[in-house]
Amino acid sequence: MKTQRLLLIILLLISCKISYGDIIPDNSHYVNKCVKITNVENYPEILLIGYSIGVSSSMSIPAYSISSSDCLTKGYKYNSLAIYAAQKSYLTGKDITAIDWTKDGNAVKSNMDIECYGGFLDDSNPISAIDQFYRIVGFTDNSVVLYKWKEINKFNNGKPDSTKIYAFSGDSSKLSQRIMTKVTPIRYNSTIDLYPNPAHKNLHIKLNNSYQGDVSFVIRNVEGKEVKSTHVSKPVASADYSVNVDHLARGTYFVSIVMGKAVVCKIFNIN
Repeated sequence: MKTQRLLLIILLLISCKISYGDIIPDNSHYVNKCVKITNVENYPEILLIGYSIGVSSSMSIPAYSISSSDCLTKGYKYNSLAIYAAQKSYLTGKDITAIDWTKDGNAVKSNMDIECYGGFLDDSNPISAIDQFYRIVGFTDNSVVLYKWKEINKFNNGKPDSTKIYAFSGDSSKLSQRIMTKVTPIRYNSTIDLYPNPAHKNLHIKLNNSYQGDVSFVIRNVEGKEVKSTHVSKPVASADYSVNVDHLARGTYFVSIVMGKAVVCKIFNIN
């Protein structure tokens, strides 16, 4: 009798495990996906937090701190990943795993949902891995604004990696570069032109806005490494500056235009 009962328990456990497991589709392969937010360390006053809510409380994972070097995780594939930002000064002495981030008014949620689970693809699709890279652009009163700036697809049929670079489609000059509630973000009615694009020896940056003061141009490559910076003065509303890029290799670059507390990011190429 005891043996039969033990066998019944084992069968029930196996059945429960199978019911919660994945069913692997026929003629398919798993695609590994790594998603990173690459410029978190550019905002040292904030903590970026991943908060994964499962289909049941037992399937949720604790809130965790996001760094630029780590792939985002959300636990089980049916979990929902939420990303929040909060000031480190507010979190001093607090356990981030004990905070209900959905209700905490001192945190702001990201403007988009990011899917960081790869899943299965039909064998007719040769993609074997996907790497996606996001950036923090700035903050509104109630959100941290992210955008996907690069995606790399890898293949299992010998085809070389495919890389796509994306430009931010919004107006970053309307975003604050600090997460400060009750503070109105600095905005400049701004027109910024880069030419020629692609550039060869010199990149011209034409600024037409109400800002007057010191301006910095910080150029980074697609890996996020700073390759050149220039500081100028802008005493008038409209000004045109020439930045020498003759020493830079061909490729895609980002230029951050820093005007006081406002930062505008533009993309350009060198041929």
